[in-house]
Amino acid sequence: MSGISMMLNEADCVRMQEAVTDLSDKARVKFAMVLDTAGLILASSGEVEGLDATSLGALTAGNVAATARIAELLGTDEFDAELSDRRDGHVRIHVVGRRAILVVAFDSRSSTSLVRLWTGRACRTLMQVFEGVDQREQGGEPQEKLALGEVSDEDLNGMFPGG
Repeated sequence: MSGISMMLNEADCVRMQEAVTDLSDKARVKFAMVLDTAGLILASSGEVEGLDATSLGALTAGNVAATARIAELLGTDEFDAELSDRRDGHVRIHVVGRRAILVVAFDSRSSTSLVRLWTGRACRTLMQVFEGVDQREQGGEPQEKLALGEVSDEDLNGMFPGG
């Protein structure tokens, strides 16, 4: 799973944010986050204030990498994880298309079946985003182009005086 990079545009980021916001609101979860495979946060929603999201992202990515290796040793595909504690807290971790990690934390305000329903929908939306990224990267859809044709040498020289 490591080493996979993707070029997200603004529309991709908006769709990912909408997916986790929808999941967070409709499943009544504490928070939902989309991470890249290195643990960087791509989108989040819910109760994330005061949360050490950087550490959570890095540790989750490490956990997913370790779990993938365990699955490989056992001769099976990667699998999702659900962590629970006795104080009524749950965390679900999903690998989405080998491109991202969806982390969902929930408590008694929600139910496992409700979280599964909306997590499935969020995962499908995220997969559509990644499929669009793949299509753009393979030339199936035009990339967003920089407007460098409108910049003259004079404009560039003006940006770097004395050079």
